[in-house]
Amino acid sequence: MSINKNLKILALSVGMVSLPFVVLNTSINFYLHYNVNYSVDGKTVFKKAEGIFAHTELELNEDGSIGVDRYSFGNGRFYIDKEGDGQVDKVSQYSLFTRGPHSRHFDRKKHLEQYQDVFRKADEDFRRQLDRFGLFLDR
Repeated sequence: MSINKNLKILALSVGMVSLPFVVLNTSINFYLHYNVNYSVDGKTVFKKAEGIFAHTELELNEDGSIGVDRYSFGNGRFYIDKEGDGQVDKVSQYSLFTRGPHSRHFDRKKHLEQYQDVFRKADEDFRRQLDRFGLFLDR
C-alpha cells in the first residue's frame, strides 16, 4: 500500500470514530443551553449554545447587577457589572491548558490602570453579549 492510501484510511478511521463523539457533545450542549431561561433565587438566567462545547449565560439579578459567563472547551471568561451600567466591574478568566496560573481575577477599582486592555476587551465582549441576548442598555 502507498503512504497516501494509508493516510486516507487513517483519516477515515479517525473521522468515523470521532463523529459520534462530536454529534453527542453538540446534542448535549444544545439540549442544555439552546435558548434556555429560568428564574431562581432572585435572578433570571438566559443561556445560548455556541457550538460543540461553548455556551454563554447571562444573569440578571434583582439588585440590578448583570453577569455574563462565557464557557468554551477548557476556557472561561466571567464578567460582572455591579451597577447595570454596561461597564464590567470584575473580570475572571480561566484556562485549563495553560502553564502557570489557571485563573486570573481583575477588579476595575484596583486593576484598571495596569490592565486597561483586559477591561477594554471585557467591556466590548460584555456589550456584544448583551446585544446578542436582546438586552440593550442606554450606554
